[in-house]
Amino acid sequence: RGDWLRMDVEPGFSHITDVGGSVASSQGIKGNKTFLKTTVEYRRYWSPGPPRGRELDAPRKVVAARLKLGNISGTSPFFEQFFVGGSDSLRGYDEDRFWGNNMFVGTLEYRHPIQKSFNAIAFVDYGGAWGGYGSVNNFAQSAKPKFQVGFGVGLSFRTPLGPIRLDLGFDQKGKSRTHFLIGTSF
Repeated sequence: RGDWLRMDVEPGFSHITDVGGSVASSQGIKGNKTFLKTTVEYRRYWSPGPPRGRELDAPRKVVAARLKLGNISGTSPFFEQFFVGGSDSLRGYDEDRFWGNNMFVGTLEYRHPIQKSFNAIAFVDYGGAWGGYGSVNNFAQSAKPKFQVGFGVGLSFRTPLGPIRLDLGFDQKGKSRTHFLIGTSF
């Protein structure tokens, strides 16, 4: 149980001499540009029972929530934008499916212990990214906020090398996607 808060402020500089591909029409990004990338992430964990001591108690049920916001001011290169989608943000969607100079992601998880090293998880993700470059390959991007919902179930295993997680996520159209993660989602 508890709270976790992090704020990152990252100044950047780019020197772009040539623009090609699907962003060739974005000639305004050429030259020397500065930008400021700001990210705020807040996490909250709830668990029944008294606080834990230093000893490892029996596994607990946990409800975990995360809000993550991001904004880029100035002109940034494509690869510096925020990317949303996949195992660490919006499950049920392709990795980095949404991108832009603005980002919002909200996640709610219920983690239910099956045994000491094994948890079953139910989750809902909500969010997106917007305000970036128009399209890449077959993926169009939104200039205005357009949030998506992802939901599903997962399994988490604690191993001597660290946690391993397997999630089955669904997008809002019902299409499924499997996500494998070494580590925790948050």
